[in-house]
Amino acid sequence: MAFISMSLTAQQASNQKLAVVDTENLSLSNPNEALKIGFLLLKSSDSDQEKAKNNLLIGKVYFIKSDYTNALEYLFKIKHTQDVLSFENNCELNLIKALIMRDLFLDKEFKSFLDLSKIYQAKIVDTYKKNYYKTYIELIELEVLLKSKISNKTYELLLRLYRQINTLQTIDKTILLKRYWQIKAKQTSVDNSLEESNTYYQKLIELSSQKPLDYFSHSYALIGYADNLFREEKYALAIDMLKKSLSLSEKLDNQYLQQVSSKNLVMNYLVLNDKANYVYYNNLYLSKLTQIENTEQEAVNTAFNLISQEKEELSAQRNKSNINKLVVTIGVSIMLLIVVFFYFNKTIAEKKRVTELLNYLEVTRNNMVNRYTEKKEAQKRSLIPTETEQIILNKLKKFEQTKKFTNKEMSLANLASQFDTNTKYLSEIINKHYNVNFNTYINKLRVNYIVEKLKTDANYMNYKISYLAEDAGFSSHSSFATVFKSITGIAPVTFIDLLKEDTATNTIKNIEYEE
Repeated sequence: MAFISMSLTAQQASNQKLAVVDTENLSLSNPNEALKIGFLLLKSSDSDQEKAKNNLLIGKVYFIKSDYTNALEYLFKIKHTQDVLSFENNCELNLIKALIMRDLFLDKEFKSFLDLSKIYQAKIVDTYKKNYYKTYIELIELEVLLKSKISNKTYELLLRLYRQINTLQTIDKTILLKRYWQIKAKQTSVDNSLEESNTYYQKLIELSSQKPLDYFSHSYALIGYADNLFREEKYALAIDMLKKSLSLSEKLDNQYLQQVSSKNLVMNYLVLNDKANYVYYNNLYLSKLTQIENTEQEAVNTAFNLISQEKEELSAQRNKSNINKLVVTIGVSIMLLIVVFFYFNKTIAEKKRVTELLNYLEVTRNNMVNRYTEKKEAQKRSLIPTETEQIILNKLKKFEQTKKFTNKEMSLANLASQFDTNTKYLSEIINKHYNVNFNTYINKLRVNYIVEKLKTDANYMNYKISYLAEDAGFSSHSSFATVFKSITGIAPVTFIDLLKEDTATNTIKNIEYEE
């Protein structure tokens, strides 16, 4: 009986593993169907380990859809990761988190999660898997390096990684080769070696067309290939590829790929002076752009909230562990235990207090809108005339000196209309010179407006948070609180309390804003 029970358990584990692999493969061509299977697997999970693996699976599927809010929700549901996941799974978990942070332009968090993935990669016992994840991490680091500059060192690294990839087995080799061809195609395109770049995009298309089908990489390759064709003035071929990309991205339900495909179609039809198709795809592009701006802001807020919550939980666990050790160590004397207990709690309170004060001091120095931030990614060729770009920049500067951004109805289309320009130009210029999207740009202006009011008008410190939210132009108390904390690092209530104490004690004076 015991033998039969063990056999059944082993069979169930094997079936679970096969189901997970099949779902991962399906997610590359039909993520919505893969999600249905993932939810069924999660519902039938019997152990914490199974739940953790299925949450990881669902998070990966949402990542493929570029639905970062839901991806983060499921990835952060995995608690006590070292207890429920292998080193291999932990490495993968932190890699996905890192890639999401990179796409949301959260560079500090990207590096933090990438470093965590390296720690777990180093602990993997299986040499083959250890080398696989080492190569995967190096490819991601190479992507970051290529966005800054090209050097002989970079070319040497590309060659070494290609050799490493060719030592792997078929499935893993295909996964990494697709990422490798993406990098090579983009790098040679930036170098204006368009024919060579097209060769790499074709390799990526061929790999993506093999089973399991990978619509994400296929769509990405078609977009890149079409961009090269546009530069070669082969507009008809570019349009054909972009329509295929749009079709694949719709099957993936990936808003980002749909937005890029429709945007590039607009550029091609504009050059061809095809007004009907230009209007159709421009409307589609603007619709997707609005959706992406909203979902990106939601994802950024979700990321900050989940990371903050996880840090608080880890801190609480450490404190609990320290207290337990303390009790064991000094249990001989109840009196000594009480003394140490109060001292311990006092120290924590003092550290927390110091941290809050330091955060407060940093708020006014570091969290104003950073004008003309250097773009971290290599800029794509801009179609905006230099004179037009400078006019819009000057208008933005004047706009920041007004209170128009506190209007709840303020939107990209609204401001573009005020500036006598189009949403595409305005969005691109804000992204290029401020390194943020339109929503984040407006939210930073609103938060800094309230910070100034709190510092210069004592009455504001006595107003309710709901009034401050309304005065700044936010739609609700909760959205104001979330955005305020994501930008400043502390909640508005905490900030006001510190400001009141500062005013009362008069210990901090003349803090300058560095705009």
